[in-house]
Amino acid sequence: EIHHRARLRSSSANAQLGGDAHHQHISAVPDVVSTPGLTMGNPLTDGLGDDSDAFATTIGYVAVVLTLALFLAPVQTCLQVRRDGDIRDYSEVSFITSLFNCLLWVVYSAITPGRIQSFIINAVGGLLQGGYIVWFLTYSTGEAHRRIWQRTVGMVITFAIIICLDLLLIPHLGISSIIADDTAETDYLGVFCSVLNVGMYAAPLSVMALVVKTRSVEFMPLFLTLGVAGCTVSWAIYGIYVGDIWIGIPNYLGTVVAMFQLGLYGFYMNTEESRAAFAKVAKREPISINDEGEKDSMGSNTLTASLIQDDV
Repeated sequence: EIHHRARLRSSSANAQLGGDAHHQHISAVPDVVSTPGLTMGNPLTDGLGDDSDAFATTIGYVAVVLTLALFLAPVQTCLQVRRDGDIRDYSEVSFITSLFNCLLWVVYSAITPGRIQSFIINAVGGLLQGGYIVWFLTYSTGEAHRRIWQRTVGMVITFAIIICLDLLLIPHLGISSIIADDTAETDYLGVFCSVLNVGMYAAPLSVMALVVKTRSVEFMPLFLTLGVAGCTVSWAIYGIYVGDIWIGIPNYLGTVVAMFQLGLYGFYMNTEESRAAFAKVAKREPISINDEGEKDSMGSNTLTASLIQDDV
């Protein structure tokens, strides 16, 4: 009997020790699972690195240089206008649209921490586009002069309304931000900027359709297409690396469009129609007129496509 009671006490003690060990093991599991370092985030908004590290800074300034090259493309047109003494049938719409785009991105970059490259290039781009508009005003008369003024004033009023709504109204409505750790002002202005940039991709799509229809790359110059591709790719990389989805989205789409443009150029560059267009350019023959009876300010129907500089 004494031996039997000793065995029972021993079994009870072992069971209690085993139960305690099992309880300790179970209670330790949640601590491992809930470790912050193991939590997966969204790379599109969390980013792959810091916006101030060497890679972000480098790719940001590469994007700045490529975008600046696109912003400077209309200089040739301005020189032609000066030689002619009149804007003739060139259109100012691309300049006004680009200025509107730059002004919005300047404000977005100013209210979003760490967006110095975006701020710099859009500030410079805005000054250049404003200069082109002034240039066209200087060399225009009559109805063309009034039209440029009306379109520019309309753009400035629209810009002022959007910024007032974003910076003055939204903070007082208690609207939550879309992205965690962002402000509502940053997110909703970012949405508008992205939608505007995405909408501008209708232009290169129409140019691509024209290439297919005419079987000629006359309206899709190679260097401009390469410049747009480099610009969109660099800003897309920057956007995903720093976790800025509003810079990223239009440039992800822009990269896809640019790749299709390059593929289309390679497919149609050796057609009979393209060779004829190259010969015409070599002879410096007059450029074509777009469907609205106006030349764009790049000297071809590709101007609006170049404004993808969307870039940011």
